[in-house]
Amino acid sequence: MGDHFAACDQRIKYEGDIIQRRIMRANEVVRVQSAPIMDESRIRIQSEISTAKEYPRNLAEAEKAMQSYALTPERAPSMYYSIPRGQTMIEGPTVRLAEIAVTAFKNLAVETILPDVPFTATHAVATAMCRDLENNVAVKETVIRKITDKNGRRFNEDMVTITQRAAASIAYRTVVLRVIPHWIIDPIWEKAKQIAAGNAEHLPTTRAKALKEFAKLGIDEPRVLAMLGVPTVDEITLANIATLKGAYNSLKEGHATAETIFPPVKSESPTPDTFDPEEIKDVTPPAGPRPTSNLLG
Repeated sequence: MGDHFAACDQRIKYEGDIIQRRIMRANEVVRVQSAPIMDESRIRIQSEISTAKEYPRNLAEAEKAMQSYALTPERAPSMYYSIPRGQTMIEGPTVRLAEIAVTAFKNLAVETILPDVPFTATHAVATAMCRDLENNVAVKETVIRKITDKNGRRFNEDMVTITQRAAASIAYRTVVLRVIPHWIIDPIWEKAKQIAAGNAEHLPTTRAKALKEFAKLGIDEPRVLAMLGVPTVDEITLANIATLKGAYNSLKEGHATAETIFPPVKSESPTPDTFDPEEIKDVTPPAGPRPTSNLLG
């Protein structure tokens, strides 16, 4: 019996030594493989920093370039967003303006990371990082978005992808606008808002076009008027047009949903009058000609 236990101990020790050697070899492989990757990443960052130091940005030129790129009649409407919150309107620059700012500001390294979303997950995650290569400043932001409906059912894969990309856009915009000073960005999107509003001469056409675009999204006229706080379409002002374009951008970039910005309007249908059929038996049709054709025909 003693020989049997001794043999078992030797066997366990032997197998343990084999496992330990395999672990050590695996660790060596990982270290050998990761070293070149780390060296390559370090070299790339050092090269980017050296280039940034050799060709520093000019703030005046950067600001002028942003204005040139953003403040055109075609691009201005997509440079800001608007989201109603109670009695106030939250507004700010969009991811489109952030992308322009990165190009014009120069010497920024921006990266977005979209990890795989497990089939059991109820939220999608996206991370972005912006590094100012000149000033050695880095900002990182993670955005989490729910991928289930109000009943707890998970979105289909296309909607999961769209939701995650919207989260990535928000993270990208956030980190860029935390690195680039707001006193450069704010005047640009505020000026873009004025350009987007247009002029009074084309206001009727602009109103109709705006309502048509929201109708394509399933947002009818009463919901638009309720959000703006105006009773009729004719009372939509240029400032309202600018707000609507900002709200459209909020929907497009995933900052909010249509139900959040344009909540359904409760229709107050009148209570049908009660009547006695006996009261209409003696009613005589009015004299005069009767319609013989369809009014719309």
